[in-house]
Amino acid sequence: MTKQSKWLMRGVILLLILTIIWMLYQTSFILQPVVIIIRAIALPFIVAGVGFYLLRPIIRWAEQKGIKRLYSNTIMYIVTHAC
Repeated sequence: MTKQSKWLMRGVILLLILTIIWMLYQTSFILQPVVIIIRAIALPFIVAGVGFYLLRPIIRWAEQKGIKRLYSNTIMYIVTHAC
């Protein structure tokens, strides 16, 4: 490929990308309900995942001290929901 054809190809690709972005912007009203549903579903999963990784070391420590997992989970649930 020559230098000129490489720049032509890059220009065409850039125009295609900009066209796709423009088309998505023009049809955003169609995709808005899908985005709302994904946000409603994803937020609880993200919060639960963060909570799991933050509380996991505490639960393991309580298990090493002889407290059953059920009791330590119940205590953590009460403590985190009381705040």
